[in-house]
Amino acid sequence: MHKKLISVIMAAALALLLAVPALADTAPSAGNSATTDANSDALAKVTLAVKQTLGIDNSWKSFSGKLTDQGGYSYWNLAWQKDGGSLSVCADSSGKVLSYSLSDNGQEVNDYSSRYAPAFPKTAREDALKVAQSFVTKLLGKNETVSFSTYDTGYGASEIIYFWFDGSVDLNGLPSPVAFNVSVKASDLSVRNYYRSDWDGTYAPEIPSASAAVSADRASALLAAKLQLRLVYVLGSDGKTASLRYLPVYTGDFAVDAQTGSYVDLSQTDVYNGRKVASATDLAAAGKGDDGGLSPVEQTTVDGMKDVLTKDKLDAAARAVTPLGLVGAYTLTSAAYTMDSATGGVNCLLSYSEKITDSGVIAQRFPADYADMQKSGVINPLYAYKNVTLNAKTGALVSVNSYNTASAEQPEFSADLLRQKAESFLKTVNPDSFGQCAYNAPDSSEALFNFVYSQSVSSVLFPQNSLYVRMDAYDGSVNNYSCSWTQGLSFDPATGTISASDALKAYIGCYKTKLSYVGVPLSAKADPKVKPAKKLLLAYLLDSDRTVSAIDAKSGKPIYADSGSSAKKSYGDIAGCYGEAQIKKLASYGIGFDGADFKPTAQLTQKDALVLLLSATGNAGSNEDNLYQLAYSFRLLKPAEKDPAKLLTRLGFVKMLVGASDYGPAAALTGIYGSGFADESAIAAPDRGYVAIAKALGMVRGGANGLFNPNGAVSRQDAAIMLCAFMSR
Repeated sequence: MHKKLISVIMAAALALLLAVPALADTAPSAGNSATTDANSDALAKVTLAVKQTLGIDNSWKSFSGKLTDQGGYSYWNLAWQKDGGSLSVCADSSGKVLSYSLSDNGQEVNDYSSRYAPAFPKTAREDALKVAQSFVTKLLGKNETVSFSTYDTGYGASEIIYFWFDGSVDLNGLPSPVAFNVSVKASDLSVRNYYRSDWDGTYAPEIPSASAAVSADRASALLAAKLQLRLVYVLGSDGKTASLRYLPVYTGDFAVDAQTGSYVDLSQTDVYNGRKVASATDLAAAGKGDDGGLSPVEQTTVDGMKDVLTKDKLDAAARAVTPLGLVGAYTLTSAAYTMDSATGGVNCLLSYSEKITDSGVIAQRFPADYADMQKSGVINPLYAYKNVTLNAKTGALVSVNSYNTASAEQPEFSADLLRQKAESFLKTVNPDSFGQCAYNAPDSSEALFNFVYSQSVSSVLFPQNSLYVRMDAYDGSVNNYSCSWTQGLSFDPATGTISASDALKAYIGCYKTKLSYVGVPLSAKADPKVKPAKKLLLAYLLDSDRTVSAIDAKSGKPIYADSGSSAKKSYGDIAGCYGEAQIKKLASYGIGFDGADFKPTAQLTQKDALVLLLSATGNAGSNEDNLYQLAYSFRLLKPAEKDPAKLLTRLGFVKMLVGASDYGPAAALTGIYGSGFADESAIAAPDRGYVAIAKALGMVRGGANGLFNPNGAVSRQDAAIMLCAFMSR
């Protein structure tokens, strides 16, 4: 039920391309002539096949081919170079292209200006899609077709240098786990990158029959039986009110074998023994101002550091919390004081380390690592670390984080006993919050000794207010502790909710059962480093075009985690308005206002202007705090100018847009501009540069009377017309 994320594919593709130079070590050696001749013939065959498929001419000045042999699978990395360009291709032994990268060798320079700079691409996404489809289709093998994803995450117009498309390779007409992506350069519609996720031979070549022995109805019932929902409170977008939702409980990523009807869990469990965090730096002493004294801001920081406890006192306070297990071999290595600029509170991060050299202790505590050391003949020391954060003024415990350099630790305590120890610890260090909590079993992981306790309101959990504890199964100490808690929230009454069974029906109704190929290990002991490591299996999956995050507990309607199959906007109230064409063009890029109505004739408020302008940078939403922080960063206005309900004038909107752009510094010059408007005298001299530039960009016109009307009202559609002209520059 999860989607292939283009970011993951792009990261893997980048890793593949970056790995190409290192493949020189795998090229055939010159010491064995028979092997060299065979590889030479294979290289010639693959190169000719790739050139024919891609239409590569003979204008390239240099060429190299490098072979990687993984035992059961081999592939070639081919590279062409010439002045002003390079081309890299990965192909299998038959010459099928698995990845492609065309570069201008740094001749293209992208402007990453921090000023406001959205612009429409010079080509259309629809035209780029046709190019991508044609390119990918010619690279497919036997029984392969492709399905391009219809989901468009949307782009800020300023970001469209490449159009990216992704999808899956279908086998025998059915979806498969093989994903692809392709990029088309917006300026000239040339394909620049292509990548298949099976480039390294992950899957065995055999493709099972597409005929299923198990019916879709039977598979649907089996898959539905694995779904679970739980009723919880979820904090709304206002950050103040929590509403009731039925959320899915993750029990695995299940498929049903289409031949046997048995369950297949596609999820992979990664057991990770602690998380290493970056070490904190000491708080720098406040510097002196130009006049030799501290500024008010600096003085505030200095004053905030008064009355903090010394490192030794904080160390004693931490060691006094006996469940942390700091008494004994742990040594304090550093203390870092940090101030929260928002609250003025000061915390201190105490970093502790333990060096473990006793071979008997290592053998008992870390048996797997000890066995590896014995094989090597050297018993190396191991290290354990605890980072403890305290309130620097009171010594109260804030959080704990632990990790060690070993792969795994021998458990000596049961999960039940460790849970009892966790609860005893929480009653001591955070009795007020713990008293409002109940055990959150779905979010806990007793196998990993992680225990979560969440606020309980009317016997319903609110997981966003939670206490988290991870216990050390060897010595029973607290390895990790944190508290996430917001006070002063309001909770919808726990009445009028639909039943759990009705919620589950609504949730299941969002999905359809799809017959697909999935990847499974060739065997339970398969080594992922040896290719192929997986085989394809015909199976049924639950699939949805949209990600369903929850079911509203009162309306029974699904709540989606995405904006739908497209980021494009559409409005029902713009037909016939004079800004219709421009509003539609902006909407096709996801630029505009949220909701079904644009309200074209409504006067533009300051907040409206920011929502519209920032949507062009890919920043959606109307949360006021976020909106204004972004506006300040884009120089659309200054903090002192914040006035969300203020009605903007024509001049006010022009100054906001032009002033934030790269034209802003030039627009601020005086004495050099003439706008040509009949009412130029009504435009203050410092503002005439903004108006002149706006006129040159086609943002404003004088109309029949030649007037700019600087103090006239500006409507939402007027703003759309001006933004559209600006982005067409």
